[in-house]
Amino acid sequence: MPPNRRWSPEKIETMRKELLEEGKTLKEIGAREGVTAERIRQVVGNLNRENSRTKVRQEQVRVLAEAGKSDEEIAAKLGLGVRRVADLRVMSGIYRPAGGKKWTSESILQKAREWHKHFGYTPAVADWHPAQAVRQGHLERVNRYYEFEAPPLRCVQKVFGSWSEMIRQSGLPPAPRGNAARGYWIKGRPAG
Repeated sequence: MPPNRRWSPEKIETMRKELLEEGKTLKEIGAREGVTAERIRQVVGNLNRENSRTKVRQEQVRVLAEAGKSDEEIAAKLGLGVRRVADLRVMSGIYRPAGGKKWTSESILQKAREWHKHFGYTPAVADWHPAQAVRQGHLERVNRYYEFEAPPLRCVQKVFGSWSEMIRQSGLPPAPRGNAARGYWIKGRPAG
């Protein structure tokens, strides 16, 4: 079909269903129709402005989640991260019980002490907050966080009220802050 030719509303609806329900990509549909993925996006998007990329992905995740697929399976099928799939699933109203560990004050304090013993320094907020570590350019902190299975920052804040209070109760020396921290990290590793 020539790129400048109009599709019928039924054909556009069929393409939309292929995107949402069958999980086909814009590129696949475009190849079949002889146009670019961008043109398919424009045509399907004109049908209903609610079908933004996020809405389309949200609907794809909803359909797959209702079919019993795990977040990991959905992420692999759609080429998304597991966290993004979980966010889209929740946005579409599908909630799953958290299978994660329940962190108590004692288990968090123990993890902080183990961290200090294992790595030789008191954990800082960015050590247990991967997004902040990435923003600061400390990707090795992200790896340490996942390998060590540290509790998330939000759990620490929920249990103790603040990061500083957790460090105080753990009996560990506080990590350097502000100008004192400048020499603390050398190429992403604690100095000293």
